[in-house]
Amino acid sequence: SVCVAATLSAFAQEDEDKIRFRLDELVRLVQQEQEQEQEQDADDDAGTEQLRRTRTDRLSVWLVAREALKRSETREAGIRLADYAFAQAERQPDERWRRAMHRERGQLALDDGDRAAAEQHWSQMLDLVLANGDKTDQPNKGAAESILQKTRELLLKRQAP
Repeated sequence: SVCVAATLSAFAQEDEDKIRFRLDELVRLVQQEQEQEQEQDADDDAGTEQLRRTRTDRLSVWLVAREALKRSETREAGIRLADYAFAQAERQPDERWRRAMHRERGQLALDDGDRAAAEQHWSQMLDLVLANGDKTDQPNKGAAESILQKTRELLLKRQAP
């Protein structure tokens, strides 16, 4: 959306006044969309192609959320936008968005020194990976779980101060 592009542009320009203005504008827009979405879900079939496309378009809010989460002064707005983007991603049949968001949010948390939040997001990402493995009936699910657990532990150790 234009609002997402304008907000990303403000971040790129590192103009604090524009960032605050654009973030506030985007948060208001997201709140309005959430209210409309609740009404729409009650009235329409949530699985329609048009509604799915609209929700896919709304995933771009994650790009702003990711930038906002990097700064302490914009983190609150970043959390709200990230939650909205996650909600949109959960409604998509393709779970790659959710996995990517959890991976990135885990890295952002770790960069900020919050190991518990990083572990939580990476665990959720791993759960999605393993759940996908259940669908394909992988014969080596136990081995995959072991490898993913060791990978998580190594990532946390590597990032430790």
